[in-house]
Amino acid sequence: SFSVSCVTSTKMTTKQHFWNLFFKISPFNISRRRLTLSRTMDGSNNSGQQHRQQMTLFCRYQQLPMTTRCVFTINVFAFLFNAILRLFSYSTLCLIPALMRGKDFLGQFYRIFTSAFTHGSFFHLLVNMCAFIQIGAFGLEMKLGSVNFALLVFLFTILCGTTHVLLASGMWYLLGMSGYQNECAVGFSGVILSLVVLDTAF
Repeated sequence: SFSVSCVTSTKMTTKQHFWNLFFKISPFNISRRRLTLSRTMDGSNNSGQQHRQQMTLFCRYQQLPMTTRCVFTINVFAFLFNAILRLFSYSTLCLIPALMRGKDFLGQFYRIFTSAFTHGSFFHLLVNMCAFIQIGAFGLEMKLGSVNFALLVFLFTILCGTTHVLLASGMWYLLGMSGYQNECAVGFSGVILSLVVLDTAF
């Protein structure tokens, strides 16, 4: 069996096993410091072997750069908050281009932000956050610094949402394709793709 401990070894619960597996396959496991799992050896003399000093989930979380940690926290909190309390429907939070035409644009502008930090499922959140941590913690934020990286995330959030609305409206006006006008778009994928392109370029 495997266990992770920041200072001393402890037995893991089922929940800890789940999160241990999650971070074992995620970019958290690709840190600048080597994060390894110690294996418990069952000896016939019942003495066993002591576990090596390891990093816990919280320790790995603390090692993330500031902006990456904040964006990750906001995304996870937003997902759990709405999944548990169910105060807002997806139609209230998602980006619907048809609702952002003309004078209604400013009144519905909040959707550009709420849609980016809303995810359709746990798997959707998992994939996006693994990709974001990889590109943020071990990529652009290390190169540019936390403040510049935060400005980039903010800029790309607005840019991606606005571009989505303009493209959907353009396809409606020019090609008569109205389907994209009523789509309910959510997720951080657009921002992540923009960061990947920038990281690749530089």
